[in-house]
Amino acid sequence: MLIDGPVVLGWAGWRDLMARYGLGLTQAALAAGMADGSVRPAPVSTLAHVLLGALDEAALLIADADDAVAARAEVDEVLDVLLDALRPTDAPAS
Repeated sequence: MLIDGPVVLGWAGWRDLMARYGLGLTQAALAAGMADGSVRPAPVSTLAHVLLGALDEAALLIADADDAVAARAEVDEVLDVLLDALRPTDAPAS
């Protein structure tokens, strides 16, 4: 999807598809988390774009790795750190 999607659909078509589905879902989840206090307040749209960019790059890193299992473990560790940073400072860590 990340490699062939833009080629097959064109960059604008691929971005439109990602915005309608992935971005909208991510924005809704972040907004709900901010509303219930489990996610630190931030500009929702920008945060959703940045998170999706990180997730896309993480997927590409794993897909291109010589050792996908090791890459996946490292990505999981880094994503845990990234997502923990979105918690309010007074929220308990997982």
